[in-house]
Amino acid sequence: MPYTQAQKKATQKYLNTLKSLSIRIKDEDYTRYSNAAKKANMSLRAYVIKSIEEKIEKGQD
Repeated sequence: MPYTQAQKKATQKYLNTLKSLSIRIKDEDYTRYSNAAKKANMSLRAYVIKSIEEKIEKGQD
């Protein structure tokens, strides 16, 4: 089934509600983070967000 104009419009509307964050890290750090996320049964994105949220909750800046 082809991607319809309505789907395209809805996707764009949703994407406009999000912000993008890009970071550059060394290969070995990426591997460590990725492996830790896999061990936690999480995507790397979810793992990073969870880590940030936990740090905020602890009151660490």
